[in-house]
Amino acid sequence: MTRATALGAGLVLVLLAALPGEGGAAPTALLLWHGLLVLLLLGLLLAPDRNGASRHVPAPVPLAALGVYLALAFAGAVRAPYGYAALIQLLELGAFTAVALVAARCGPTLPARLALPLLLAATAEGALALGQRLVDGQPRPPGTFLNPNHLAAWLALVILLNAPALLDDRNLRRKALVALALLPALAGFLLTGSRGALLGLAAGAGWLALASWRGMSRATRRVALAVALVAVIAGGWRVAERLHEADPYRWHRLRIWRASLGAVADAPWTGTGPRQFVAAARNLNFPDGEGPLRFDRGFSTTHSDLLRPFAELGLPGGLAMLAAVAACGIVLARRRRDGTPGPAHNGALAALVALGVQALVDNPSERPALYLLAAALLGSLLSRPAASSTPPAPASPRWRAALALALLGTFLAADVAPYLSWRALSGLPQRPLDASEMERLDRAIRLNPAHAEPWRRRARELAGDGTRWDANVYAAAREAAERAIRLQPAEARHRMTAAWVEALACRTLFPDTATRARAAARYREAEARSRHDPAIPIELARFLLDTGDPVGARRAAERALAIEPRAVPPRLLLADALLEQGGPWAAPRARKLIDEARELAGRWSHRTADGLYSARLLTLDAAAVARIERKLADAAATAPGA
Repeated sequence: MTRATALGAGLVLVLLAALPGEGGAAPTALLLWHGLLVLLLLGLLLAPDRNGASRHVPAPVPLAALGVYLALAFAGAVRAPYGYAALIQLLELGAFTAVALVAARCGPTLPARLALPLLLAATAEGALALGQRLVDGQPRPPGTFLNPNHLAAWLALVILLNAPALLDDRNLRRKALVALALLPALAGFLLTGSRGALLGLAAGAGWLALASWRGMSRATRRVALAVALVAVIAGGWRVAERLHEADPYRWHRLRIWRASLGAVADAPWTGTGPRQFVAAARNLNFPDGEGPLRFDRGFSTTHSDLLRPFAELGLPGGLAMLAAVAACGIVLARRRRDGTPGPAHNGALAALVALGVQALVDNPSERPALYLLAAALLGSLLSRPAASSTPPAPASPRWRAALALALLGTFLAADVAPYLSWRALSGLPQRPLDASEMERLDRAIRLNPAHAEPWRRRARELAGDGTRWDANVYAAAREAAERAIRLQPAEARHRMTAAWVEALACRTLFPDTATRARAAARYREAEARSRHDPAIPIELARFLLDTGDPVGARRAAERALAIEPRAVPPRLLLADALLEQGGPWAAPRARKLIDEARELAGRWSHRTADGLYSARLLTLDAAAVARIERKLADAAATAPGA
């Protein structure tokens, strides 16, 4: 077995391992394919190539352009508000680069070697999608991916990678077998109903037809046209079926793009930071225009990989990404001009065209199975024979051993330890934890102290319900909440936890104005980081009512109503605050607010099943209504002339 063959086999294992578990994004799947990739890289370091007969290297210009982008991403990660999320992004970029470099070492024959194993995997994915549709009744089956659009993108890549075999008249048996194996993949692709993937497949197939047209026989051309006609009919039917489905959010992607550009406008030179967009998106949300509530549907991604680097790395990062794409395109165009690429080369390039087109309207970069396959194809297409047949002398064994240890240490610290931390966290119940479960939580923190979520959970668990804590436990809970804030300062829920700890302390340990002011300040900090979430001012209003500040409670309830004018709980809180304030106008306004709350809750009761957000904001609290009714009765009894 040659070295290129061994490397290709290793890449096949990595690509197949990235398929299960949400397209390689789930923690266990991530650890698996990361481990396989590390083993492949360790093999390269510890067993250097001493035979330069068929050595290939990456093209220098695209490699330099990629280096600029990686440097900007690293600089953005250093200054990112949440370091752990930025580290995850650097690991993704590192994996993409490593696969591309290994693929370049394999040379231009890699796509032909990838075609068959990926075809078998696509057949299995298509069969799974059919089963999910027929057995589970899923209208848009996702296969092993979380998102059907991403399954469709991966299937489109494999279909186009294998499509050149269907244009080969020299091996009819292989042609028939490939066509038969592609049928489940095509069926699964159509069942996903992905319009972006269909657009990408059409673009890739069109490019492949143009690139291969001269080499086709007349019979193959007729078959290709017939297949294209059938594909257009089937794809058009599926798109028409999607368009006839009730989808009030069909055009929201356009508004998401416009909102994502707001992140660029807010920080044009730096962006939000690598993997920080999800926190920034909470203040970029917009009313959905459907149903009684305005912000019951949010977004956490740019829904376009063209916009993602601009949003996360600012204009320099976005322009660097475009420059890298342009460099790749220029090199590939020159090679097509200088020689005639083989069929496998055409299929790989068609697959990249399809993914690039879909990336304009989606975020396939979220799925390792997609960006790893793209890296493998791109690295192979951009490889070139080394200038000299004699390979450079390998680095000294000491340097290679040091690099191997650094790689292994990075894997243990950035992959294995966080995975074990996740395992410890994911097994914890949502109820209050006992002593052994608290030890598991503390172990999760020790394994991954840079992750903010375990610290937030620790603060909640230490505080409990406030019946069994003292000043020392309060201090520990407060420090845990503040640690979560320091780790992830842009996240509202950590400041909500800090506010909750202070509010509980004000109710139980320190019922003074200073503690109340600290809690209210934390709530307002959370509001600033999630301006479209009415739950934050609602919780603040309840706290201020309980601690004797009806004026502050009224203002908080009014802010919640400004966010969601048809929400029920803010009306009850506002009525309660008005009655606490008193005055001749308090009772009539409170009565009106209660009547409005009853009417809204009755009118929209069918929407409470739409999700937790709707249930919280459209449900009438009977106990709160009864309490306000008693206050109204007391006010009426003590009114002059009663």
